[in-house]
Amino acid sequence: MDSTYAGVYGKLRAESSNFLSRAQIDDILGGKDMLEVLKDTSYGVEINNLSALYKTPDLVDVVLNAHLARLTRTATGSLPTATGSFIRAYISKWDIENIKLILSSKTLGYPVSQNDFLLLINHVSAAGTFSGAMSKEDYLNIEKENSVEGVVNALFKYGYGAVLSKYVEEVKKSQDISKMVVALDINYYNSLLDKFRFYEGSEWPVREFLIDSIDIRNIITALKSAGLSGNLEENLIKGGKVPITKIAEIAVNGPGSIPEITGLKMDDAMSVYKEKGLVSYFEIALNREFHKKYLRLFKDLGISLGFIMYFILRLELEKDLLRTIWFTKYYGLDAAKVPFLNAVKEVVYAL
Repeated sequence: MDSTYAGVYGKLRAESSNFLSRAQIDDILGGKDMLEVLKDTSYGVEINNLSALYKTPDLVDVVLNAHLARLTRTATGSLPTATGSFIRAYISKWDIENIKLILSSKTLGYPVSQNDFLLLINHVSAAGTFSGAMSKEDYLNIEKENSVEGVVNALFKYGYGAVLSKYVEEVKKSQDISKMVVALDINYYNSLLDKFRFYEGSEWPVREFLIDSIDIRNIITALKSAGLSGNLEENLIKGGKVPITKIAEIAVNGPGSIPEITGLKMDDAMSVYKEKGLVSYFEIALNREFHKKYLRLFKDLGISLGFIMYFILRLELEKDLLRTIWFTKYYGLDAAKVPFLNAVKEVVYAL
């Protein structure tokens, strides 16, 4: 056993005690002010640092993002080289989401600075990096570019420009960045597959997680294929368990074929689909079952890459849950009728 793993495990096990309890989440759902509840938890660090810089509602997003960033740095601060490369590749998805936001802003003609609170970056330390590649200054410099082409050229420094450059001329004509978005996703999963290594011999569940996540992404893409440009196969990720031919059947036959292909029960999603005709419920149900399976498995693995993944996934879910609760309160929605909120709550409460 690498002693580095043991040190990280001990640190993350201690930090895990700071995840919000069911009672605290229920207090927020029950009507207590979210920031008032959070200021007496580990979120108090971000609330104290950021309250003078941002006002509600932006403050909520900034606090949640900065908290995720800070504790992710805790999880990735000192890892064995092979493990660290994979984890950094995993959390590079937040760089990618930021890049998508910036690209969208250029095609829509508004400055990202208006939505700075949405960027998943470190808002606490101006010089700190978040996902290991790009800092807040990097994002601010990229945002200053006047066009999609300028953004892509600036991204060569971080490896993303080469992925996106072939689509620049097409985007100039169509103002449609969908192919860039797909290219970023494909590059992300290819990077994960490339960076994964067996280090201690206990990493099999993480590899299974990675392969299943590709299947989930492909199934969701197939469900939404009616709105995609190009043929379906161009939008799919290779490397999953489910053959591409089976994924294509979902696009042709509809969501009713998902249980047979995946072995997952989708009764609740199918019921809503029959009533409302919305495929989004299948996306929610697929991700719910996926997280329920792997979070419990990773949590029980002890000193391993799996437990590090548990910690990061649990952080992500808590952030998603709190942001969705805030969204329902801000817009006066009935939380009990928001499927995504209830799905995430079900996963978190099961832990």
